[in-house]
Amino acid sequence: MFWSVIGEKDEKVLEWRDGIRHGCNPQNDSNLWPPQTRNQVLEYQKWATSLVKKLLEVLLKGLNVNEIDESLEPLLMGTMAININYYPPCPNPSIAIGFHRHCDMSCITLLLQDDAGVLYVQGTNGDNWILVYPIKGDLAVNIGNSL
Repeated sequence: MFWSVIGEKDEKVLEWRDGIRHGCNPQNDSNLWPPQTRNQVLEYQKWATSLVKKLLEVLLKGLNVNEIDESLEPLLMGTMAININYYPPCPNPSIAIGFHRHCDMSCITLLLQDDAGVLYVQGTNGDNWILVYPIKGDLAVNIGNSL
């Protein structure tokens, strides 16, 4: 799925971004994906799935869950999607941002960092947002609301 967002949400600033979403559930057919990204996305999907399983195992052990019932794995893994976002130059950046403040509803979100510096995390008191300074090529792991 392709999208372009140049519009207003409930806030006074506009979102300004383009993207491609690759649904990665088994029922999704990868030959419908753009051929320019298909092989890379399939490779990344395999790698990310393995990493998320390992992260969930470690996080759940921290919650004193020593063994995961295999029948619950699809519930924990949830719906996997790979989004490729592009933030084009904006003619008036004082009224636009790439993405509005939000909380991820997933268990885990993996964000491959570039040098754009667009990731903020919510502070511990819940009313401030802190810029995460990017290191190109690093992976940011976000624990979502579901966990």
